[in-house]
Amino acid sequence: MPVVVTTDELAQEQSVDKELKALLNSNTSLKLRKLHLDKTNRTVYCDISQDDVRPYVPGSLRKAIIETVHSLSHPGVRATINLIAQRFVAWNE
Repeated sequence: MPVVVTTDELAQEQSVDKELKALLNSNTSLKLRKLHLDKTNRTVYCDISQDDVRPYVPGSLRKAIIETVHSLSHPGVRATINLIAQRFVAWNE
């Protein structure tokens, strides 16, 4: 059964993620902005540098995201990585 990561969890984990803090203070091609992703009042950092808005995934939630994406159709490793990269900002981008 896939693990569901909620907007609240994502926002909470982003608030303590050291890698995100470093990205926000660095010169990167990512355009990270706080956005509302759903009808909650919570905002999360997302990359808006591409056509698709991609939420930043803190290290503490990356395993859950991998498991969720992989469990959708059990694609191979490369396909899972491509699916994640299309939808999320996470791994050394």
